[in-house]
Amino acid sequence: MANPAAVYELRADLNVDDGAVIYVNGQEAFRYNMPYSPVAIVTASRATGAIDAGVGDYEPENTQVPIRIPVSLLTAGANTIAVEVHQFLYGSGNTGIGQATDMRFNLQLSATAISPVAAPIALGASGLQEVRARVRSGTSWSPLTLGSFVVDTSPASAANLVVSEFLYDPAGPNAAEMAAGANSANDFEFIELMNISAGNIDMSGVAIENAIGFNFNNAPEALRILPPGARVLVVENLAAFNARWPGRSAQIAGVFASGNLSNGGELFTVRGKDGNIIREFSYDNEEPWPSIAGQGPAADQPDYSVVLNNPLTGPDHANPLNWRAGAASHGNPGGADSAPPPADPAGDANHNGVADILDYVFPAGAVPAFAIEEVETEAGAGMYPVMEITRNLNADGYTMAPESSGDLVAWAPGGAVWMSNAWNGDGTVTQKWRFADPVPTAGVSRRFLRLRLTTVP
Repeated sequence: MANPAAVYELRADLNVDDGAVIYVNGQEAFRYNMPYSPVAIVTASRATGAIDAGVGDYEPENTQVPIRIPVSLLTAGANTIAVEVHQFLYGSGNTGIGQATDMRFNLQLSATAISPVAAPIALGASGLQEVRARVRSGTSWSPLTLGSFVVDTSPASAANLVVSEFLYDPAGPNAAEMAAGANSANDFEFIELMNISAGNIDMSGVAIENAIGFNFNNAPEALRILPPGARVLVVENLAAFNARWPGRSAQIAGVFASGNLSNGGELFTVRGKDGNIIREFSYDNEEPWPSIAGQGPAADQPDYSVVLNNPLTGPDHANPLNWRAGAASHGNPGGADSAPPPADPAGDANHNGVADILDYVFPAGAVPAFAIEEVETEAGAGMYPVMEITRNLNADGYTMAPESSGDLVAWAPGGAVWMSNAWNGDGTVTQKWRFADPVPTAGVSRRFLRLRLTTVP
């Protein structure tokens, strides 16, 4: 045999009286009417029953037994087929069966070859590809066969997959949404995952655990392959989601198999097909996590999703400073939630005398406002310097944090305590801080506060 790989199927038709064991190149390929191995080649070895004409209820002598021999046993060059033929042992204990001493053996082999094609069929496009094929014999066609192949695709991992957005504590349903099948505020929860790589990724076997339960093996086959930059959704209630966000059902991999997102925060885990953790973090509804997220459950209240800051960099999900509130009420499941950053952060494209990065992060004309206010703290009421600033929530890739100084030379992180976020309903939020210490009742105190913008790595 020149090429064993060209053999698609090796079939044998066996006629034996009474039992046989077939070997190919010294390895057992099939046994018929014989006890389980091992079978010693001695006269005491016997078939498990008689195959003789007219003997009890046993098969007639001319029975042809079809056998499929594993083609993996074949080798290039000469192949040796050996057969042991065994008789049924007559005698005491076989009452009612007459003794027959004849023996019969016949073996016919036939092979089906794989027909070579003039040119291989190349699945050039990456991702999930479906191939339909059938075979013609003369003028007859076989039934159509469908096969699915994943081409040029990497398994989901921490290098290519992020949790890009999720919504907890959403606003409750209005009348139209209730008519569509929404029963409670929780029905509008969703989770969005995003492919941040330059190639397709395979989501097969990816599981979301702890907060909710979902396995992408249960997703439609087409949604298990995520192209570069694509986003996929897992939702609490399909009817409720489609009522509030129509036209996005093509991105929905499925619904929560168990659980829902806690309004007070909880552990969130994304695990890969290989069992390794892709993303794991514990979110919270208090600072430094974006505390304006949620805000449900009344139907007339705004609710804001939690959005990963600068997701293409794959930031640490466990760091709350890498998250921000979404720019629009209800969130933007399945779509981007940020404006393009300036090409040159230090430039001044509009010639307004303000660096482009400041125009990007802050609304036009926004400047910090300072006041002295009475503030109730754990230590009691006191007069504190307070600073307010309004920022754009769709400014992606930057974090903002206060720094303090006593001389305008040495600046240190902190020195200020976050007080509140006020959502303005226009994609901006007004954030408020106070100094850590109250205004002294006597003497002179010089203290300064500034905001530092930092690029998310």
